[in-house]
Amino acid sequence: MAHMFEHMAFKGTRDWEREKEALEKVDRIYKELRELKLSRTGADPARVAELERAFREAQAEAGEYAASDELTRVIEQAGGTGLNASTSNDATRYYLSFPSNRSELWFSLESARFLDPVLREFYKERDVVLEERRMRVESQPWESSSETFSLSPTALIPTAASRSDGAPTSSSSPAGMRKSSSKSNTSLRT
Repeated sequence: MAHMFEHMAFKGTRDWEREKEALEKVDRIYKELRELKLSRTGADPARVAELERAFREAQAEAGEYAASDELTRVIEQAGGTGLNASTSNDATRYYLSFPSNRSELWFSLESARFLDPVLREFYKERDVVLEERRMRVESQPWESSSETFSLSPTALIPTAASRSDGAPTSSSSPAGMRKSSSKSNTSLRT
């Protein structure tokens, strides 16, 4: 989850109220699609196809409100550079060089994105994280075996998700993690 959050912690919004509705719609459709696929009575292929189409459309609609470069833009306007992040077995690190006279802005931005996060583009970022895992771990025998046989307790916790996290039947969903907040709808709503 830390790696997923790392991917989503840099995005802002163009219109929080509309985006919030769009994100809720994405989650509702995903939940219905997931429940249908997990149904023991068998899923109607036509209904699955209909929900998959609706899910893609809902994601596209919600994506129209995401401002992927908003945090970077604000930081650069204030003189900040080097915005980046990384996740390892032991930590998630966020990097940034910021002028010392802008520390109040830095505290405000960081507290907003970590205390009241909005997990926008969750399903898209989940797929990116899973692809990173396939490239870095599953396709490298040494990485895969070191993850399996490591003596470090934290090495047993995958940093780039696991294959089961991205399966169509995965319960990975931001709905339970998303806070419903009535705070101001600033462009940096995080």
